[in-house]
Amino acid sequence: MEASQTVLHALVIDDQPISRRVLELMLEKLGYTVRLCESGRQGVEAVRHGQFAVIFIDVNMPGTNGFATTRMIREIQSNTMRSTIVLTSAEYVNVDQDRSISAGADSFMEKPVQLDSLRSLVNTFQCQTKRPRKPTSRTPAVPAD
Repeated sequence: MEASQTVLHALVIDDQPISRRVLELMLEKLGYTVRLCESGRQGVEAVRHGQFAVIFIDVNMPGTNGFATTRMIREIQSNTMRSTIVLTSAEYVNVDQDRSISAGADSFMEKPVQLDSLRSLVNTFQCQTKRPRKPTSRTPAVPAD
């Protein structure tokens, strides 16, 4: 990545360690720094303390599911600092694009996520969000645990 490029931060919220790791590796390959959370509550807390260009949320998590997590994140983000939210699920039959959008997500991806599909999706949203942002968008994603 060139020095003049902005560092992009991604958040992955998924209760499955393997799913988190796979998305982390793919997003890092695409130039993102990645924060991982294993629950919806952890993810909401990460959003309270950091800014992320894109957030991937598993739909089927124990406790706070992906739809509820998405709604909570939308409640705490202002319109000028709004992250792209992508809901993910291995059970596509039970989840559809319309339900994801109505929960406040920007898109839906079926698992297993493929690198080419991920690249296409994030490139689409990067192009759509190239607008002036508050100067604080360059602050670190989340304080170290």
